[in-house]
Amino acid sequence: MEAAITGCTPLVPDEQCYPEYYPNSLRYIGVTDALVKLASLAVQVREHRPLPKVEFEAFSWKQQWRAYSDCLYRLARKEHLRNKTRAPCASAKGDVPTIDTDPLEANNPAQ
Repeated sequence: MEAAITGCTPLVPDEQCYPEYYPNSLRYIGVTDALVKLASLAVQVREHRPLPKVEFEAFSWKQQWRAYSDCLYRLARKEHLRNKTRAPCASAKGDVPTIDTDPLEANNPAQ
């Protein structure tokens, strides 16, 4: 997955990958199938044709930070409601703060 995220075209074993994320053309079963598919990819490179890509943008921090923030908010809120005498994430009003911007971008402004 890490290689595909950086733009590489992976060739992965069918039994050891998430088949719902990789097209059949990039999955192999056995050594013979791997060699056939690798040769096919080599032909594409030699002919300057684009290689297939696998998209994992939906799993990037840019796409997932709000889901994590919301989850942490719900967990903190649940803990606060369960134990009103101790609320480490609570403000003076008793509300749990939310994050409106990506914390990574807030600490590293765009150049």
